[in-house]
Amino acid sequence: MINRHAYVSKSKRNTKKLTIDKVKKLVLQSMTTNDRFNMVFYIDETIYPEGKELVIGKNKYHVAFDTIMVFVDEEPGKNWAHNCRYLFFDVHTGNVKEVHERFPPSLTKLPPTFQVIWKPEGIPSFALLGEGESKRRKKGR
Repeated sequence: MINRHAYVSKSKRNTKKLTIDKVKKLVLQSMTTNDRFNMVFYIDETIYPEGKELVIGKNKYHVAFDTIMVFVDEEPGKNWAHNCRYLFFDVHTGNVKEVHERFPPSLTKLPPTFQVIWKPEGIPSFALLGEGESKRRKKGR
């Protein structure tokens, strides 16, 4: 599991806002050995404004702060529902809220704003959301 404390800022508001690139670096720097060998990390390149409603699986979440979202597939290649989590980064403070879930951002196709930021060696492309999901459907699986 990612060391959440690496993301948390003591101040209420930083003078520099978090960017997509900074969040990618924070995630990659804070990964555990288990994360590196077993989990796929995706980032949504959309910055969601405070108050935005996000639907994840069967749950609705109201964004409490301007947010950059990271999705962590903890069991890539398994059918859904399985363990996954979301990291919501406050772009103003650097604080992160972690939410455990059972569903990916989409059960069909990932929005084009999502990209893989970490994939362990040996994880086949069919195990990735988006490209892998569409390949499985084409093959009739």
